[in-house]
Amino acid sequence: MLLLTNTYSKLQLVTTKDLPTDVTSSWIGSNGVLGQDTMRVDKAGITVIVSSPTGNNQRRVSNLFIINRSTSTGQTIKVRHSDTTPQATSTVEYIEAVLLPGYTLSYNDSIGFNLYNEKGEVITTGNIGPTGYTGYTGPTGY
Repeated sequence: MLLLTNTYSKLQLVTTKDLPTDVTSSWIGSNGVLGQDTMRVDKAGITVIVSSPTGNNQRRVSNLFIINRSTSTGQTIKVRHSDTTPQATSTVEYIEAVLLPGYTLSYNDSIGFNLYNEKGEVITTGNIGPTGYTGYTGPTGY
């Protein structure tokens, strides 16, 4: 679940190249307000893709789609949560992915992040990220 819990919380996209990248997000506020943001990012850098909630409200991001619209070039992207208060800045990276031409990174709050190729076929499923220690397996026998 991606939560924005105060007026300083925001979801950001970090892009590494000047390529056409489409972003669509949908969210629900704790006050019951539904929202959707759609934009095109054409420049490398940091872009706010879901803005901070207002007042005492919170936002739960329910869906996120990031599509590399380039026909010839891939790029590395990062999705991260940022809290920039008057006292400090805290940034947590949720995921880093390489989007080849036509590839889509999606997030759904029921299943996590998925990567799709240009044909819409799933490349990875579930929550993408590091896994923990699996433990000692013991002897295999004789």
